[in-house]
Amino acid sequence: MSHVRLSRLAAFVNGYAFKPDDLRGTSTPVVRIRQLIDSATDPDKTDLDPGPRYRINTGDLIFAWSGTLAVRTWHRGPALLNQHLFRVDPVAGVERAWLAYALEHSLSEARRFMHGSAMTHITRGVLDQIAVPLPGGPKQRAIAKLLDAETTRIDAVVTARTRQRQLVLERQTALVAGVVAAAGPQARLASVITSIEQGTSPQCSDRPAGPGERGVLKLSAVSARGFSQGQNKSLADDAYDARAVVRDGDLLVTRANTPTLVGLAAVARFIDHDVTLLLPDLIYRLRLRDGQDPDYVQLAMSTPAARGQLTAAARGSSQSMVKLRGEDLRELRIPLPAIERQQAIASKARTQGVGVQRALVAIDRQITLLCERRQALITAAVTGKLDVG
Repeated sequence: MSHVRLSRLAAFVNGYAFKPDDLRGTSTPVVRIRQLIDSATDPDKTDLDPGPRYRINTGDLIFAWSGTLAVRTWHRGPALLNQHLFRVDPVAGVERAWLAYALEHSLSEARRFMHGSAMTHITRGVLDQIAVPLPGGPKQRAIAKLLDAETTRIDAVVTARTRQRQLVLERQTALVAGVVAAAGPQARLASVITSIEQGTSPQCSDRPAGPGERGVLKLSAVSARGFSQGQNKSLADDAYDARAVVRDGDLLVTRANTPTLVGLAAVARFIDHDVTLLLPDLIYRLRLRDGQDPDYVQLAMSTPAARGQLTAAARGSSQSMVKLRGEDLRELRIPLPAIERQQAIASKARTQGVGVQRALVAIDRQITLLCERRQALITAAVTGKLDVG
C-alpha cells in the first residue's frame, strides 16, 4: 500500500483572523479552538462576513493546528472558522470519515514538529512531512465503519467516567459548602485582610525553574484543584523583588481569567523548597490577620455562594478574560467563625479530600487507559495492522 503525504489528501483552508471587536456581533457563530474542543462552549458571534472560504457547516472536518492539536467533525450547523483552524476538504478518492481517523493517527507525529513560545503550533510544511497509507475507497469506508463503532463505545464509557468524576467533585463541594454555610455569621473579607498584593511580569524562559533557581508562577498555578508548584516559568535574569517571593501558607487568588476561573483561591503548599517562586501580576496574595486560617478562608471562597459573588463582580470588555479588583475581594462576604471552628472545618475537609483524591486518581487512570486503547485502535486500523476485512 502506497504512503501519501497529508498535504496531498486534502485542501487545508485556514480560518479568518477575526479581531476582538469583530466577535461582539449577534449574527453568525465563530468557531475558535475552545469551541471546537468543548461542544458545551457557546461560540462567539460576528456580524462580519469574510466570504465563503471561511464558512463551515455540519459534517465539515476541522483541524486545530495551534496551541492544541486536535481533529473534530463539526456538528453544530453553519458557522465561520477562526484562524489557527483548518477546514479540511478531502480531494477526490479520499473519504472524509477515513481522513478524520488518518489525521488523528498523525497527531502524535505532528506534535514533534510543534514550536513557538507564546503559542506552540505546527506550520503548513509539516503536512508535507507526514505520510499515511492510502487504501482504496472500499477499504477506507470499511476502516471508518469499524472505527466509528469501536470509538463510539469507548467514547460512551469515557463520557460516563467523566460524569462520575464530576459527581464526585460536586458531592465534595456540596458537603464543604454546607459545613461552611453553617459555620457562623457572614462578614466582609475586608475584616480579616491586612493587605492584597500582586507581582509583576519579568522576563522568563519557557521552562520551569530548577533546583536553586527562581521562577514566576503561571496563572495555572492556582486552579480548582489547588496550588501547583510546578506551574512556573524560570526567571531569565537575576533581577527580582524579594517582596514578591511566595511563602508556604500564602493565600493566592487569580486576578484575571475567564469568568468561571477568575477569583479561584488556593493556599501555597511547597513540595520542593529548593525553588524560589515569585508572585505574577495576574495572581493576588491575600495577607490575613492573625487568628485567621488560610485553608478555611480558601474553602469559604470556593463555595458556590462565594464563587457567584466573585463572578458577578468580575469586569472586562471580553468574556474570554475578566478581572477582579482588590475592592471586589474585600467586599466578598463569607462565614467567619472563631479560629478553632475554622481549623476544625479545614481539617475535616483535608481528611475527606484524601478519599476524594483517591477516587479521582482511579477514575483518571481508567480514562487514560480508555483513551490509549482508542488511539491504539485508530493507529492499528489506519496503518493496516488491524485486519478490517
